[in-house]
Amino acid sequence: MRKINKTLIKSALLRIVDKLEMETSEDIEVSEDAYKLIPTSRWWITYPEEHHSLVYSLHDDIDEIENLATNPKRPCTYVDFDRMASILRYISEVENPS
Repeated sequence: MRKINKTLIKSALLRIVDKLEMETSEDIEVSEDAYKLIPTSRWWITYPEEHHSLVYSLHDDIDEIENLATNPKRPCTYVDFDRMASILRYISEVENPS
């Protein structure tokens, strides 16, 4: 089991917001509406060898977000948005199961 500190989440989110402020306009257009929600309980792939290209690691996401939060020299990338989304999605599902 892994843990991620709330202070690290906050620091990483602030870095992500900084990147948005530097690289995007004030308003971000959202051109899509409907999406498929996959409950976190169905995220886990039991046989990763069968779904090799679809396997991502929440533990790796946590490592990278901790690195982003604690290392000001590490650049913030748009992949970090996905990593943070995965972590927040997991927290949401634990606190408010679907």
